[in-house]
Amino acid sequence: MKKLTETWNQQVKTLMGCLSAEKTSLRGTSGLFVRNDVHTGDELRTLGPKSKLGGL
Repeated sequence: MKKLTETWNQQVKTLMGCLSAEKTSLRGTSGLFVRNDVHTGDELRTLGPKSKLGGL
């Protein structure tokens, strides 16, 4: 029973490490998407209005 508990505890520690790494990666990916959206919006704003009504 002791060996079983030790093995299970090690597997849980390994799983928690993997989940922590995945969480970090997902947060990083989220930041990349936000920066990409902001950059795209900035580029679109520099194009200016396409319509003469845009400045009214």
